[in-house]
Amino acid sequence: MNIYFVFLGAGILVLIFGILTFNGKTALSKRSHFIFGIELDKSVIGIVIFFLGMVLISVFLIGVIGPHFNKEGI
Repeated sequence: MNIYFVFLGAGILVLIFGILTFNGKTALSKRSHFIFGIELDKSVIGIVIFFLGMVLISVFLIGVIGPHFNKEGI
């Protein structure tokens, strides 16, 4: 098993958790969070977690597909 599949699995789980947080269906979205005295809405937290999952999936794609781009032609 390649290490990049860990990034894929984690990315998918974090992506789903971000969607559920955005919709308000997790315990994380029911609490109030503050950064520098500004209250964060559940949608902001959900979007941040969603994009973190997208970054993890991008790391998987770069690691798996990236080495094939060093050949000439299509």
